[in-house]
Amino acid sequence: MQPLSPENLLISLLLIVPGFVAAYMAISIGVIEKEISNSKFIILCLVLSGIIDSIFLTVVELLGHQISSPQGIDSVFFSNRFHPEYVGLLGVVTIVIGAIFSWTIIYDIPGLIRKRMWGDREIRRNPWQPWEGVLKKATQERSAVQILTSDDELVKGQILEYSRAENPKEIHLYDPIWLDKHSGSWIEGGSGVLLLEEDIVRLEIIERTETEE
Repeated sequence: MQPLSPENLLISLLLIVPGFVAAYMAISIGVIEKEISNSKFIILCLVLSGIIDSIFLTVVELLGHQISSPQGIDSVFFSNRFHPEYVGLLGVVTIVIGAIFSWTIIYDIPGLIRKRMWGDREIRRNPWQPWEGVLKKATQERSAVQILTSDDELVKGQILEYSRAENPKEIHLYDPIWLDKHSGSWIEGGSGVLLLEEDIVRLEIIERTETEE
């Protein structure tokens, strides 16, 4: 097979493209909001391609197809005829790796490993800004928040959603209660409220039971 033959180019695509597919699948399902630079994305895709290809070729050998050299990879897909079943197998491996990568993002496996390695240290280095880190922890602990608004109003509620990455600071609370300045009591304020960055003056994390007073 010639180095620049159509067959060689097709096989190169078959071995490189899966990493890009798995990375895009993981980023889409895992909902990564922070922008990833092109160089980091390409490196990630190539690493995933290496992992996918290694698993794929291992499975192929277990199925009885011996590969003794890199040049022998072409025989996996082209030996007397085209083998679409191996393309399908490569697709399955790609989807599985993409799903596993998505799972690590959704359940924040890197964050759990980071937490375990840092242990009980008082100071931690996190890959996010304080806004995201504080609300992330509050959400995990099912804590509530109390917010002083730009209108000098106090509102308490459970966190439903909050902005992340470099996006404007916004937070969505459900079952909010507002402080009545005249009576000093807390009044229910609908099923939810969205506060934009210009609405938020100060945010405090409070115990969940405080919202039930």
